[in-house]
Amino acid sequence: MRCAVAVLVALASGTLTAGCESAAEKAADKQLGSAQRQVQCAASATPVARPSGVPAGLPIPAQAVLFQVDDRGKDGLVLSAVSSEPFKNVLAAMNAGYSTNGFKITGGETEEHDAEANWAAGGRRGRWAIREISSQCPGDTLVTVLVSPA
Repeated sequence: MRCAVAVLVALASGTLTAGCESAAEKAADKQLGSAQRQVQCAASATPVARPSGVPAGLPIPAQAVLFQVDDRGKDGLVLSAVSSEPFKNVLAAMNAGYSTNGFKITGGETEEHDAEANWAAGGRRGRWAIREISSQCPGDTLVTVLVSPA
């Protein structure tokens, strides 16, 4: 009950505490985390094509370079992109893109240098995560998106 109250308070305020993560959210974080180990900087990222199986209109900031797609079988696809835009700009683009393009945000959290959110749309579900990677790539923001069957 305590976690449910925390979730309701967090949703009302626009944040979600990590302590109440479900098993599915933890699994999605693990999928995203393994992709985040393979970072490319925006200035030198080699673009790859967006794969089939990704919902039409899946928001990835326009200025971001999609540089890696990992097929995780039954767990779905993990898309990795990098942007030269600062974290706060990428966060605004992700929030706007997912809230206005038919994607329903079902929970998430924002911290000073990273953020993530769960989403559902068109028979698919997923999780996006963004992380400031200035220590590896000055000024860059990493974007990872998990796309799974619902």
